[in-house]
Amino acid sequence: FKQKTAYEIRNCDWSSDVCSSDLSLVADPVQAQIFVIWQSSALQRGIASVYAQTLDTEQRRWLGEPLLVAKGSGEDDQYFANDLDRTANGTLVAAIGSHRNPPQPIWNCGWSTALAVLRPQEQTWSLLPQVNVGSYGVGGGIHAHGDLVHLCYRTCPDEAIIALRS
Repeated sequence: FKQKTAYEIRNCDWSSDVCSSDLSLVADPVQAQIFVIWQSSALQRGIASVYAQTLDTEQRRWLGEPLLVAKGSGEDDQYFANDLDRTANGTLVAAIGSHRNPPQPIWNCGWSTALAVLRPQEQTWSLLPQVNVGSYGVGGGIHAHGDLVHLCYRTCPDEAIIALRS
């Protein structure tokens, strides 16, 4: 990035509560685009939700409005952007963390991780079921290899361990 482009990304109008630890991005060099996912609580008065948007790097402008990925509904139902990657077929895959007591059936416990996907040509993210087995599974990081997605997260059934799912 040129310094000016980095400055424009940091100072967009998402919200004042977004910092670098709250967002993730992945580039599409063929289309000169950067896909960005972040969490914000400013749009819903303190309730964290996850949003995504695309930056056109050639025109240096945001494309469309932010898309809602996971919407929090209260103090016990909030979501966090952990990581973002792109598969070989162009599907965007995001690791989404939950807070406390998210709703069923996608989640079976709080402080967990699920995947959200946005397939090419679609405008709506699909939130997939919780990926961690048993209780807890926070801080998910993902890596796409072809069309296979690897997810690494910290789990705590009896003690803290690192788990990997593909």
